[in-house]
Amino acid sequence: MSINAVVENIVDKVFDGTLVSGLDITRSGTYTRRTESSFNPTTGGRTVGSNGTTITVIDKGNSFYYEDGVQKKARKFLCKDFTGIDFSDISNDRVTIDSLEYKVVSVKPVRMGSTDLAYEIQGGVLS
Repeated sequence: MSINAVVENIVDKVFDGTLVSGLDITRSGTYTRRTESSFNPTTGGRTVGSNGTTITVIDKGNSFYYEDGVQKKARKFLCKDFTGIDFSDISNDRVTIDSLEYKVVSVKPVRMGSTDLAYEIQGGVLS
């Protein structure tokens, strides 16, 4: 068994709560892909569609990001198993954890070699 497979197995056990009996550090949430479609001249707006996917996260705590030169609050989450989610355009995406919604500002893979072990999502706090 390769070192990547061993590490991937440990990460899987952390996320499913079986690495240490009684240690539950994950929370359930929703990653929502929001897409804008056609412009409606009657209302003057665009229709927004959304597609939510259930995710399991580990909260890494507070962080900050900059938007238009202004420092803003955020939280970082580690998550696993993003089957079917395309991160090429995250500009309208949202993450909801414990009924709090965050604007997705970045998604970075956590890799060991060529293996994606998890993803780090930085979610901007919405007022």
